[in-house]
Amino acid sequence: MSGMRRNGRRGRDRGGCRIDPQSGYAFIKAHKAEFPLAAMCRALGLSTSGYYDWLNRPPSDHSRRDAELRDRIRTIWSDSHGAYGRPRIHAALREEGIRVSPKRVARLMRSMGIRGGGPWPPR
Repeated sequence: MSGMRRNGRRGRDRGGCRIDPQSGYAFIKAHKAEFPLAAMCRALGLSTSGYYDWLNRPPSDHSRRDAELRDRIRTIWSDSHGAYGRPRIHAALREEGIRVSPKRVARLMRSMGIRGGGPWPPR
């Protein structure tokens, strides 16, 4: 039992919960002037080589498409003076021939911090 730890696992035990690599690497990039890179990677359970791969990797097709959809959603939303919510924006995108799910529209709107209802206060 020399190679086994108390919890029954072999090797290095990172413990705790795993962080999403995308958000972890973004955090590291934002704070790399304050803390050593290797220490942050170790604390977050990420690899330094993974960080450098993430830095030099081009955006994926999905994230590029999300950026295009965000621009289109923002335009539709602002043309409606903030009145259009997810259902109407989804319908407008469908009328333009853009095939996208309502859940994706909702996720993108949430990430941009926009919602329907107009500039007036809710009742």
